Amino acid sequence: LSERKSSHDDIVFAPFLGQRFIKDNDIALVLIYDIKGSIAGVQLALPVSMAKTKYYKFDTQKMYNRATVAGIDSYVLTAYFVDPQTICTSGRDEARLKLEGSGSGLWLQNGPDPIRDSVQSPLYENTVNTTKWVLGSCFPSM
Repeated sequence: LSERKSSHDDIVFAPFLGQRFIKDNDIALVLIYDIKGSIAGVQLALPVSMAKTKYYKFDTQKMYNRATVAGIDSYVLTAYFVDPQTICTSGRDEARLKLEGSGSGLWLQNGPDPIRDSVQSPLYENTVNTTKWVLGSCFPSM
């Protein structure tokens, strides 16, 4: 979708999908909506100036994309609740939103192209072992 200006909140950046909104100029959590106005995902934005790169190399991680969010140079982590290919094309109407709830899955953007680089996560824990996901442990600097 193209740039979106809101009288409530204003956020514009690419290469991501959907209409984005922030609350009270707080870029930590960004809501993403599809072409029909249904929730489609979220983004977490961390200002580069606050990132502790001594402990974690954000620039080397595909899942963190660098973008300007509300005028702030940031590392952005994007999670879509619906197939990214539908966000700017078909979207979800109210009936489908009521049927599916917040979404139909979880896609994590793992690179600069939101269509090509989004990775679908397993919906059920008992299917995780058929993927590259492994049981996590301590995350540096958390």
